[in-house]
Amino acid sequence: MEYCLKAVEYYEKCSFNDQIDALEDIIYNNYFIGFAAQEMDTYDLAIEKYSLVLQLFGTHSSASFRKNIKKLFFKTHVFIGNSYNETNINEMAIEHYKTAIQLLKMYKEEIADEEYLQKIAHLHSLIGDAYYTMSDDHNAIEYYNEALEYNVLPSSIADEIHTKLSDLYKKAIQKYDLVIEHLKQSLNMKTNQDNGNILDIASLNNEIGWYYYLISDCDSALSYCQKAVILHEKYLDTLNKNMDYVNVLNRLGVIYYKLNDLNKAWSYCWRSISILKQDTSSIDDYDMTYAFNYEIFGRIFLSKKQKKV
Repeated sequence: MEYCLKAVEYYEKCSFNDQIDALEDIIYNNYFIGFAAQEMDTYDLAIEKYSLVLQLFGTHSSASFRKNIKKLFFKTHVFIGNSYNETNINEMAIEHYKTAIQLLKMYKEEIADEEYLQKIAHLHSLIGDAYYTMSDDHNAIEYYNEALEYNVLPSSIADEIHTKLSDLYKKAIQKYDLVIEHLKQSLNMKTNQDNGNILDIASLNNEIGWYYYLISDCDSALSYCQKAVILHEKYLDTLNKNMDYVNVLNRLGVIYYKLNDLNKAWSYCWRSISILKQDTSSIDDYDMTYAFNYEIFGRIFLSKKQKKV
């Protein structure tokens, strides 16, 4: 970065026969200072230099610049957007990402189809992230879905988007079917990874099962929650009685109660609460799980008492 700063200093003192060449050199060096500052997490300086680059671009018609400089204009909007994003100035980040999309569409003929799709999908995902951070759920959902529609994102980014979309749809009571859809997509990606995290896979099966229960599809709910229990029990030594296991045992109890299998409902809730009681430090964190367990116990007790009457 020090050398770029020196270059800019001397370029500004030089006299050029071709003013466009001079301007391009100054643009290049300010761009690289911005890039270096961004790499060093010095985002205020990055924004300052990227802003100067955009200002310099504005002094001449874009037709005056060479092709590689035009591409720099696009990259600057992306990188200044990233820098604004890192400083939580999300509105400005979105503005620059949207400008980058417009530029990308203008230069579409000069870019390979695959590269174009990858860039535009990535920009939509970045805009979705910014809206997600701002809790603008409607726009986050719109841009995340558009990013996925291109079907070119790396699996890690697509997985993250599916997870965020499932979180967004959870907020809308009538959208549980879409929660399930995106959780399944995330589960499929994690299952196909060579180093897929078993705990994540078990947790996703548990979540999918629970949302099937919430839409009254108890057979599917049972299937997914049972897969979660099998994974937990197969790798129990590794997971070391993870509290997610306690949670899925409880959910199976709730599902079996809904299916009117009271013995299994009691059994799973009893197993859940027995593990909880071994760790008294978890009581405050698992109030809901305790409540569900005791509620099932109470309901089963009342059901059996009513049968005797």
